[in-house]
Amino acid sequence: MTITELKKINFAFVIARGRSGTTLLRTMLNANTNTISPFESKIIVHVKKRYASEQNWNHKKVLQFIEDIYEDVKFKNFWSIDKDKLTKKILSFPVEQLNLELLLKIIYLCFPTEFEKEKITLLVDKNPTYAVFLDDLHQVFPDAKYIHLVRDYRDNIQSIKKTNPIKNISVLAHGWLNDNLKIEKFKAKYPLKIHTIRYEDLVSKPVKGLQGICTHLGIDFQEKMISFQNKLKSEVNNNANIQREYKAYLHFFGNLSKPISTESIDKWKKKFKKK
Repeated sequence: MTITELKKINFAFVIARGRSGTTLLRTMLNANTNTISPFESKIIVHVKKRYASEQNWNHKKVLQFIEDIYEDVKFKNFWSIDKDKLTKKILSFPVEQLNLELLLKIIYLCFPTEFEKEKITLLVDKNPTYAVFLDDLHQVFPDAKYIHLVRDYRDNIQSIKKTNPIKNISVLAHGWLNDNLKIEKFKAKYPLKIHTIRYEDLVSKPVKGLQGICTHLGIDFQEKMISFQNKLKSEVNNNANIQREYKAYLHFFGNLSKPISTESIDKWKKKFKKK
């Protein structure tokens, strides 16, 4: 791959309040043969402050950059990218032509996805914490597009309470509101960059929902994006080298191993008292 080809690969972000279906959407997008969407980490935010304005890349700076990337715990533990192989891959490009955006694209292209791939035209990153780092993302990837996923705040709170040490409903409600207001503020500045979809609409009509998402991101909708479960379960059950993150996914996001359904809609009605 050349620098010119690398520049043509598009980048996108899935942004939302945590527990809004981002892991489901990330897995759907990753099942597309032309897309790679790694596990969430914060490597972009981690290195942005130090390297975003760097214009004079050389061999020494690239090696330091790689060391800094591996300081991110989730990237180091769950992306399963060999440091020596990554270093060799990055140094195969003319380093003086690199910038932070291109370096990150190379790293994302090295993610060992479980789905079959053809020509990669899109890289997708999802992380609920990105709601407070949108300007940083835009600085590194000025041409990126965004998918804003919104879930009913009551179901979102009910879901967060299961794993979050904070149980106060008022505090969690403010978190939902603040994250989505930040995203809406960013959307007001860049309306053509962001496609908003409700979680409830995505799981109720996944084909229609994904078709709209794919159109916005400039990729073709593929049926395998809906039926990713069998491939995912097969990899978890049969691949001895499978990344630990998948087993964690099935523990914390058990619905990933099931067909897409609406069973998580309106759960709050059974869990919350009227008060």
